[in-house]
Amino acid sequence: MIEKLINDCKDKLYKKFDLDNQTDNYPRRLARYNHSLKVLDWALKLSDFYEYADKTKVVYASIFHDFAKFTSDEHYLEIINKYNLDKSLMNKEYKNVRHAILGSYIVKEELGIVDQEVLDAITFHATGKKNMTLLEKIVFVSDYAETSRVGEMFEKVRNASLISLDEAVLIESALSIENIKSRGLEVVGLTIDCYNYYKDKVKKWHYYKVHVLHYLIWI
Repeated sequence: MIEKLINDCKDKLYKKFDLDNQTDNYPRRLARYNHSLKVLDWALKLSDFYEYADKTKVVYASIFHDFAKFTSDEHYLEIINKYNLDKSLMNKEYKNVRHAILGSYIVKEELGIVDQEVLDAITFHATGKKNMTLLEKIVFVSDYAETSRVGEMFEKVRNASLISLDEAVLIESALSIENIKSRGLEVVGLTIDCYNYYKDKVKKWHYYKVHVLHYLIWI
């Protein structure tokens, strides 16, 4: 059942990225398609690890997380106007995350997916946010930690994701903020909120673990 769903989703993404057309920026479209399949693989791995049972939601949210990646600015603006969204989403700082924030509307319109948990996981996969659901965290981390991404920072998040999803979110948001600032760009508020929230949450959890361990040693 799940394999049939995955194959159906692969086919829809293949058509969306127009991969029969091997001109017009084909290498980028193909790379994004392959990345999406790797995100799906890691998301399914994390959903097993953290016992998230609804695999249908995992498949939809992960494989379609970049569904709107190659959408034109004109179409993004149409979505903003149609749904009365904040026009600041067209500002420079949103350039690399616009496909996520507006992507859920495009997924809903073109694929008919209406599950809000799935749509939210797509919306926040590039920025994160405070107090994410388990599905949101799985997709956020899988986008960064999928196995085709090479480099110490990706490996760090990948390893952390199999120990503590909250720590993986914290590390990823910190690395993202550092990377964005190093390029002289402005970090969107959602990512800052994400970092601050999980920094505090992880700090409290470590404090709790240390004190519980200390108590167990001495009783």
